[in-house]
Amino acid sequence: VPSALLEATPTVAILGRMLRNLLHIYIEKPDDPLVIATADLLLIADPRAADVWRTRGLAYLQLDCAAAACDDLRHYLELVPDAPDAADLRAHVARLARRSPTLH
Repeated sequence: VPSALLEATPTVAILGRMLRNLLHIYIEKPDDPLVIATADLLLIADPRAADVWRTRGLAYLQLDCAAAACDDLRHYLELVPDAPDAADLRAHVARLARRSPTLH
């Protein structure tokens, strides 16, 4: 057995894996408030996780939280400007920016 396989996994890596598993469960369910709560925790651990910014932004969009959705999708596009879905998300952001802000 290679020694690399016997090394202890850092606690943060285990927690991140568990949270990502939960995130996928909540996306499949779907349960947008739990998607957002789980994404919040993941972003504390890794604020550069572009896919989590996207996921949380789309969950906010489902809950009609335009300002939060716009912020998260913009952040995703800053991290991954050439993403395959960038054009679609830019269109979402432009529509959201024109809407009047709502409080949630």
